[in-house]
Amino acid sequence: MAILYHATLIHSTDQNDFQILRNALLAVSAQGIIEALIPDVLPTDIQNVVHSLPSVYAQLAPVRLRGFLIPGFVDTHIHAPQYQYMGSATDRPLMQWLTAYAFPAETRLEDVQLARLVYDRLVQLLLRNGTTTALYFATIHVESCKALADVAIARGQRAFIGKVSMDQHGGENYVETTEASLRDTEEFIQHIQTLQHPLIKPVVTPRFIPTCSLALLKGLGELARKYGCHIQSHIAESDDQIAFTNQLYENMGGDVAIFDSAGLLTSKAVMAHGTKLTAEELHTLRAKGTAIAHCPLSNFYFGDGIFALRSALTAHTHTPSSSTAHKEQPLKVGLGTDVAGGYSPSMLSSMRNCVIASLALATQRQDNNLKIDFREAFSLATIGGARALGVDDSIGSFAVGKQFDAIQVVWSTDGLDGMQVFGETEDIESVFEKFIHLGDDRNMASVWVQGRQCAGLPQVVPI
Repeated sequence: MAILYHATLIHSTDQNDFQILRNALLAVSAQGIIEALIPDVLPTDIQNVVHSLPSVYAQLAPVRLRGFLIPGFVDTHIHAPQYQYMGSATDRPLMQWLTAYAFPAETRLEDVQLARLVYDRLVQLLLRNGTTTALYFATIHVESCKALADVAIARGQRAFIGKVSMDQHGGENYVETTEASLRDTEEFIQHIQTLQHPLIKPVVTPRFIPTCSLALLKGLGELARKYGCHIQSHIAESDDQIAFTNQLYENMGGDVAIFDSAGLLTSKAVMAHGTKLTAEELHTLRAKGTAIAHCPLSNFYFGDGIFALRSALTAHTHTPSSSTAHKEQPLKVGLGTDVAGGYSPSMLSSMRNCVIASLALATQRQDNNLKIDFREAFSLATIGGARALGVDDSIGSFAVGKQFDAIQVVWSTDGLDGMQVFGETEDIESVFEKFIHLGDDRNMASVWVQGRQCAGLPQVVPI
């Protein structure tokens, strides 16, 4: 059914457009679409304003929400099967870590019943922490990947799901033939597209260059073109990964060149990490419209460097050797938790570590212009992630016409939930900053995806 909310809204419509809309009247249709947004409506004026809305809202009593509403978080990089060991296994460099922890955990989920249990717990946890949209790596097992889609549908989460493809250098009993990988990827794509569920999309997912033959990469590029799919992988993420890639594919130019030659750098591609990307490689990603999933926490553990986020977000003048200079668009960037390389499933943790990483880089390079603040990190976790996935016309902010993916943020009066708020008169931006820095799932009273309440219960106050 349609509903009217009266609340304070906080969102970003762009990287540098942070907005606080007090006393906003928000009309949400039965289909979960925002049909009207009117700020600065005092309680005494609500009935007069309601009469200007579509007739379906005329007889509705507005629901006044405590705290404030923010858009749902978009996690642009998470490994669903690695939830099994999240919070542990932080003791080895990347390539050893994959063999010791990731591949065995993923192998276990060939058991579809176990996969369903793991995925159901994970999706519930993410929703409870405000992640309304997630870009998932699953496993190489097509039936288990279908189970992840079933769970996301049942729980109401918006999910982009990739069956992992890898035909070399996997773990024991965890590797495919090229033919089987392409066959199962196509089967999974067809299965998801046949479902025709608006919240679920298939994603072509070469794990990363070292685990993929050139034939597999080319075949995956062809499948992405054939079905119009999103693409995800890892790119230039650590010293040992780059060394292995160069050993396997000598004189081929590295990750960016290899992905590009296979047709896997498109405007629907999201590549994780990128801590080792060169300026020329970043130019290529901008030109292709390919996005980066910035995973600051796992980068500290495995990335051998800090992603130059401010530079990526800044429009650059590019001057090829054979042509005149031209202004490039900023790189599309979203935030990712990278469970379980990142030990926290919370996008609040990703935001905090995004700010910390930028401060560390600014100190290292003695350049304060490289700093990112909490508002910009919030933008990356919402509208930035939506833009990275190419769905910013549908989610990421409270603009009219978008779907109502939202989190209600509240706090206790005694401060025992971690947020210390003193009095109703405290500036709302200060409270929002406290939420970003100190908040957790206890401060998320309710979570909605496309208007459906998926976690918690709304906290209301009389009008």
